[in-house]
Amino acid sequence: MIKLLKPLALWIALAITFVVFIPVLSADFVEWDDPAYIINNPYIKDLSWDSFVQIFKVREFEGNYHPLSLISHAIDDAIGGLNPLYYHLHSLLLHLLNVALVFWFVKLLTHRWEIAFITALLFGIHPMHVESVAWATERKDVLYVFYLMLGLVSYMYYTTKTKLVYYILAMVFLVLSGLSKGQSVVFPIILVLIDYFRNELSWRSLFTKAPFFLISLIFGLLAITVQSEGGASNTFEQIGGRHKFFIAGYGILTYTIKSLIPFKLSAFHPFPDINNGWWPWYIYASAFVLISLLVFTTIRYHKQKWLMFGLGVFLVCIIPVSQIIPVGRTIIAERYTYLAYLGLFFALAYFLVEKTKLFEEGKKIPILVFCSYLVFLSVYAYSRSTVWQSSVSLWTDVTEKYPDHHVAYANRASFYNKIGQLKASVRDYKLCSERSLDNPACPNSEGLMLRTLNKFPEAMEAFNRSLEIDSNYYPALMNRGMLLSFLGNDSAALRDMNRLVELDPDTAISFLFRAVVFEKLNLLDDAIKDYSILIIRQPYNAGLYSNRGLVLFKKGDIEAAENDYTTAINFNPDYPEPYYRRSRLYWFLEEKEKAIEDVKKAIELGFKVPQSYLNEINQSQDE
Repeated sequence: MIKLLKPLALWIALAITFVVFIPVLSADFVEWDDPAYIINNPYIKDLSWDSFVQIFKVREFEGNYHPLSLISHAIDDAIGGLNPLYYHLHSLLLHLLNVALVFWFVKLLTHRWEIAFITALLFGIHPMHVESVAWATERKDVLYVFYLMLGLVSYMYYTTKTKLVYYILAMVFLVLSGLSKGQSVVFPIILVLIDYFRNELSWRSLFTKAPFFLISLIFGLLAITVQSEGGASNTFEQIGGRHKFFIAGYGILTYTIKSLIPFKLSAFHPFPDINNGWWPWYIYASAFVLISLLVFTTIRYHKQKWLMFGLGVFLVCIIPVSQIIPVGRTIIAERYTYLAYLGLFFALAYFLVEKTKLFEEGKKIPILVFCSYLVFLSVYAYSRSTVWQSSVSLWTDVTEKYPDHHVAYANRASFYNKIGQLKASVRDYKLCSERSLDNPACPNSEGLMLRTLNKFPEAMEAFNRSLEIDSNYYPALMNRGMLLSFLGNDSAALRDMNRLVELDPDTAISFLFRAVVFEKLNLLDDAIKDYSILIIRQPYNAGLYSNRGLVLFKKGDIEAAENDYTTAINFNPDYPEPYYRRSRLYWFLEEKEKAIEDVKKAIELGFKVPQSYLNEINQSQDE
């Protein structure tokens, strides 16, 4: 049996992995970064050299610098547009290649196909890896590990064949990995651990790693800088400041436990509530347990290089994403284990093969137990793959795991809004509001949905709730002001619009909405002033000239209005509105030929001219 398994080991690992991840091929995009990374991403819509150059010039995209990941999405878009099948198939193929590379690397490292087989199989089917594969946005995970594993394999060949080409290849793959995701910075430390495991660690071997450390340092500094610029990093205060060490300890211990016993898996793991500046007791206890385990393991098993190597790879990969440097809104993230678990899986595989002699004759019960464990992991991973089928299934799963946290309800509500299920969206935003009493965004979004449903009193109440939480919350002020104006209460609307301008005088929309309210209140000079401010900022915006021209016409400054309409037309000859408005001006001046010429042009460009005005023109021509 074992002899038959040897030549088929890799293929068996690949086949099982493929079956486990079959559900992702029918999955849709989800309401969690997919719109920004894929659906609405302008950088991936053109697979050309100019587009490639532009992608590399984008210093920060959604808090990261990962041009190769964006290019991989551009390839998907070129092949299948926005058909999610191609994006998920691409990620799955990369995951399968990573399984093969893990097998290859471990076999080169240990010369034992059994260790390579178990490590690769665990890497392929572990439920904690589903997020990296099933989430289209997280392409950067499977891509950076693909290049990183190629780099490790190249390094293994360099150490055995001592050919410079393999050394250069390892550096090239490190660069490619770094251009896919910043977590690749761990590469040179893994190389040092390889030398340690193979008893080849020396000052000379460390010196040969210098170029790799330099490359990693560059990418590491770039990642930290870009994340700070993009707002991806939290402030220390947001995650407990001086307590971040305990948060990291809790995360690392949790990742370790879930490598063996995956439980309560979720796309989102929120931070627990802080009480009087302190985290829950288990956060601090976890850190002490972790330290105790590490000290005990190091003292007791420091001569077991296989264990130290596996544990070292895990810690090196997981510490940078354990909130030591605060990133994101989750206390742990399953995708962070994608590379890190390679170390733990290796240690487990080595232990089973070398220490328990799992593959020797007469080990039927241990093999049966281990196979049962693999079945459990496979079934659980398959189940997790189905969770990523849609935004509803994904965020419903999160609400089941964390029913008292608001994020899942907000994301599910956003998806319901996009597909037109407004009542369901309102329901979820209400649930979001109830679970985030200090967050003005949820009641504001609830108000927007209620307004769309023409439930104006309820919408107003929701906007008021949002502003009770934060009286300076810009979106709620804007939405309430617009609703007040729509309902005819322009005096109250103006108070909100004035506040908008005070809060953000650099944002054009503040002046634009206030100008509309000024116009409705017949405060025409004030409206003209606001439009003029906007025109100074956007001197080639045809719409602004058209709008100011209308106010000037109402004020009676006919010449200035005509100039604005003409300027708008000159800047955008295909913009129909100023033709119609200038037509009305000419009609007022009884320059009927010009009026008729302009109204025909407006109709030609698709403007819906009021029938009453057309009747007036036709009646005049009949006379």
